[in-house]
Amino acid sequence: MEKVLIKQRLKLYNKYVLIKNNLFILIIPIMLLLSGCYPVLPFTNLSDFYIPDDLYFSDTIEALDTPQKTCDYMKENFTPCENPEHDWNPYQMFVYKFGDCADYCCFAAFVANYHGYKTYLVYIISNDISAHMITVYIVNDSYNYSNWDMYICKQAESIKEILDGFYPVMSYTVYDCDLNIVILP
Repeated sequence: MEKVLIKQRLKLYNKYVLIKNNLFILIIPIMLLLSGCYPVLPFTNLSDFYIPDDLYFSDTIEALDTPQKTCDYMKENFTPCENPEHDWNPYQMFVYKFGDCADYCCFAAFVANYHGYKTYLVYIISNDISAHMITVYIVNDSYNYSNWDMYICKQAESIKEILDGFYPVMSYTVYDCDLNIVILP
């Protein structure tokens, strides 16, 4: 009788674990959406973005000729927030002055790319199932990055080296400014 009771409890426990695991798999996409970043890139190809006929915007872009200046500008002028309803292009970010990590990355990557920097957008899924984006710049043959409005002169040898010291990364994808997936050594 006792062995039968133990087997029944074990069977119930196994069903519980199966249901719990399946619920976890269903909850992951919901958690990603609620984290403020999307599992797909929230903006269009940056090479399709053209500077609008706005002298103040074009003068500002011209003045932000280094990633450090761009990050300083974003720190002084933009407000970080969860922004799942809107996907700003660089001009909209400039006008509305708030956005999520993807909006910051889009603005920073556009400005750096405009000034001739080799620039990458890195979409990160962390071990806690949250999503985030950073912008990576190649400066003097080394990799530096910005996280929101902070420019970090890491002088790393690779994007992987940046991520190893930055985030508990489960996976990441690297994009160029044309939103092509890039495989880097």
